[in-house]
Amino acid sequence: INQICYLLANNKKLISLDLQKCNLQNNELSILSKALEMNDTITSLNLKGNNLDSNRLKIFCQSLECNKGLKSLDLSSNNI
Repeated sequence: INQICYLLANNKKLISLDLQKCNLQNNELSILSKALEMNDTITSLNLKGNNLDSNRLKIFCQSLECNKGLKSLDLSSNNI
């Protein structure tokens, strides 16, 4: 996930990212949120089925306030 986030922060062509059922950990979610702060071309992000709880998602979603491009976020099948 670290490599994906590095590329995401620097990529201006990718518009959709599917990370469903990747079992994202706290540190990986934090890295992803930082990458999304720097990327405004991703319009669709799928985090379905990652066993994310409401506390982790709250912090993640707060970091998305800087992101102007994301239009679709799938958080279904998580522990929220």
